[in-house]
Amino acid sequence: HSLLTSAAIARGPMPPISNIAVWHTIALELLIFCVLTPFLRVRGWTLGRLGIRPSLRGCLDGVVLAIAAYALYFGLAVTVASVWPAVAHALAQTRLVGHGLSWAAIAAGSIINPFYEEIFVCGYVISVLTERRAGAAMALPGSMRQDGTEAVGGDLSSAGRPYSAQAAGLATAVNVSAAIRLSCHLYQGVAGVLTAVPVGLLFGAWFARTRRLWPLIVAHAVLDLVALAAGAR
Repeated sequence: HSLLTSAAIARGPMPPISNIAVWHTIALELLIFCVLTPFLRVRGWTLGRLGIRPSLRGCLDGVVLAIAAYALYFGLAVTVASVWPAVAHALAQTRLVGHGLSWAAIAAGSIINPFYEEIFVCGYVISVLTERRAGAAMALPGSMRQDGTEAVGGDLSSAGRPYSAQAAGLATAVNVSAAIRLSCHLYQGVAGVLTAVPVGLLFGAWFARTRRLWPLIVAHAVLDLVALAAGAR
């Protein structure tokens, strides 16, 4: 109920995403970029380490990821709305993007926001959490395989499906990243939840598996461009 109530602003006469709101978001994200970039550089976080390697294949993968994100959203929305009619009613009344957005704001938002969100919410968070978990596993004196032998440095064999600290670390990192992404979209109410949850899990799982962030930036840019273009003047 509280989630549906939180969407009241999205169902009101003034949608939360307006031309001025987009510019305010861009300004805030650029400010945070300027503050955090020196910190990342000092700690060795280069573009390559974050997985930002522009390529044609990465762009194509990004388009495919965007399509997959739309499919997951629609599938989840239809499923939830079919068992919870209040969700269907809230979605029908929700209007997130207002009219009158300039193409300059749309272009800037579709470029800057994907870089900002994917670098910090996905790339940095997942990389840091998985590296810490891997470091903790390596620090163990030894881990026991299921057959009773010792795995040096926490290197566990996949035979017999033993407990894997690395897999657990990846799952935790993906879930934390998805939760942070969700928290950034709660103001959109149930529509934001139905979008952020599948996107967060999809993008997080992709990055955890491939360590390639560029396709996620492209996919996010496609999603933002399509959403914002609906309010173009």
